[in-house]
Amino acid sequence: MNNVSVAVEIKKPKVILDTNAVIRYNDAKSLLQFSEVAIITKTVIAELNWLVSKGRIKALPHIVATLEVVEDIVEIHTQINVRSKIKTLSRKLNVPGLLGDGRIGTNVLELKLPIITGDRDFANALEAMGAIVRRLK
Repeated sequence: MNNVSVAVEIKKPKVILDTNAVIRYNDAKSLLQFSEVAIITKTVIAELNWLVSKGRIKALPHIVATLEVVEDIVEIHTQINVRSKIKTLSRKLNVPGLLGDGRIGTNVLELKLPIITGDRDFANALEAMGAIVRRLK
């Protein structure tokens, strides 16, 4: 009798981290469920680099080097809808980060993945659009 071994790849569920969740990764990781894997989008990388260039954070968080980075889904209608929903639900006249939120939100909605964020307006908009949101406190 021959022994045959078969390698089976077990795909772990993924959760997208918003830019603020990467910066606050120690808090964000407590919202990950067993076996889930945190991922980020290219837009999150771009936002982090912008924050470094403006001196708002000292350097890229170390966790970035260990996270899977996924390509942004370019679906302009979803991006517009996310940005519009944020503006509608926000109490602010000027909502910073709308372009990035539109891109990150598009990934959440199109990939049907949960997101961890500390941005209340972004979270409210995504929930109103049917996304699963885990909120940083």
